[in-house]
Amino acid sequence: MIKNNGDAACPRAKGGSLNIRRASLSATVIILALGTAGAASAETAPVGVPDKSFPESVTSTSDGTLYVGSFNQGGVTKIAGGKAEQLVKPGAGDSRSTLGVLADEKSGTLYVCSNDISGFGVAGPSETKGAWLKTFDLKSGAPKGSFALSDPKSLCNDIVVGADGTAYVSDSFTPIVYSLKPGGTALATFATDPQLAPAKDGVGLDGIAIGADGNLYVTTFIRQNCSRSR
Repeated sequence: MIKNNGDAACPRAKGGSLNIRRASLSATVIILALGTAGAASAETAPVGVPDKSFPESVTSTSDGTLYVGSFNQGGVTKIAGGKAEQLVKPGAGDSRSTLGVLADEKSGTLYVCSNDISGFGVAGPSETKGAWLKTFDLKSGAPKGSFALSDPKSLCNDIVVGADGTAYVSDSFTPIVYSLKPGGTALATFATDPQLAPAKDGVGLDGIAIGADGNLYVTTFIRQNCSRSR
C-alpha cells in the first residue's frame, strides 16, 4: 500500500483499482497537475450555468462541448461556443439530482447518474426514489433508457464506457461496480469486494476510469473530521 499525502492520523483519501492495488497520486497532487495544465492554455470568458446550480460533474466531447450536471437542480447543461443551454431539463426521464455525467460520442449517448439525495437535505426536481443510471440522446437530450441500481442504499456516482460500448458504474454506498452492455435492459454486477465498501457514515467508490492497460480503475474516498495542533 502506498500512503497518500496527509497527516498519518488524518489521511486525505484512499484509492485503488478493482484488484485493490492502491493509487500513487493523492487528490492534492491531481488537483495541482490539472491546475498546471490549465495554466498553459488560453483563458476564455466564464460561462454561467443555471442560477444557484451546484455542478457535481462535467464531461466533454472531442469538439470541446461541455455537459454539466446539477447536484441540487438536476438536469444537464450543454456549453458550446461560449453559450449555455439546458440540454436535459430537470426531472426529464424521471431523473432527479444528477451526479456523474459521461458523453459517449460513439453511441451518441449521454450517461447520467440520477439519485434521490433528499436524505442529505437536497430535494431535487422530482419525486423519483432510489439510484439510477439514465441515458439521453447526446444531441437532443431526449430520454433513451433508465436502469436502477439494485441496492436500496445505492448512490450512482460515476460512469466510464469501454471500447466495446459497455458502461461501468460506481456505487458509492455499496461495494459494487455495475456494468451495462450495449442493448442491455438492466445493470449487472461486474465486480464487488468488501474492501470497496464505504466507511461508517462515509462514502466508498467514487471515480472510475479505464487505463491504457485495459484495466478498470476506481477510487474510494473517505472524509474524516480531524483536529490539528498548531
